Amino acid sequence: MGLVFAVQSDNDIPDQVATVTARQLAAFRAVASAHEARFNVVIIEPGAEVSAAFSFEARVCSLALAVVVKAFDLDLTMIALVDEAQFRGRSVRFERSAQDDEIRATIC
Repeated sequence: MGLVFAVQSDNDIPDQVATVTARQLAAFRAVASAHEARFNVVIIEPGAEVSAAFSFEARVCSLALAVVVKAFDLDLTMIALVDEAQFRGRSVRFERSAQDDEIRATIC
């Protein structure tokens, strides 16, 4: 009997999508901003101007999972999404949909 290891490529990222509110996103931006200032790291990707408040990428790997998801009211979908992004060393993309005005988070 032997061991079998399955290798997943980065293309195998599950299509997880979480819907967040503008209030939750503002809370996350405040947490990210404080973390950036305290530890001199980049969380919100450069180029994410204030005018693009609802469309940016965030490097969540340097943040504690609990800190991130607290900003999103401990939403189970966000917990799973951020956990997967951290596990894979990926960023989370926030984007406001033009069709229904919802703010969605995905792994990028």
